Amino acid sequence: MALPADMNPARLQGRRGLLDNLNSWRREADGASAAGTMDRFQHDAFELISGPRAQRAFDIASENPRVRDLYGRNTWGQCALLARRLVEAGVTFVTVNMIGWDNHSNLRPFVG
Repeated sequence: MALPADMNPARLQGRRGLLDNLNSWRREADGASAAGTMDRFQHDAFELISGPRAQRAFDIASENPRVRDLYGRNTWGQCALLARRLVEAGVTFVTVNMIGWDNHSNLRPFVG
């Protein structure tokens, strides 16, 4: 996981500063109750984009090759491995999708 080529860390920080200014105006207009919650979510989002913990969690290539083999060198196995790594990094909710499990449109081959 990396920033887009045209987004360097200084530019990201500039955007964060702009967002902080807008948030302070919003707090003045709305009161501080809901704004504090949004500030925490925005902080977490910026940390996910730019923080080293997220970068390490998404780097499944750094995982022990034997562990990767145990999970399975396929989309499902590597997604499950990534989910485990995200939870270990502090993510509190992870969804792993298994594309293609639902076969309602093509049941004929499975019916006797």
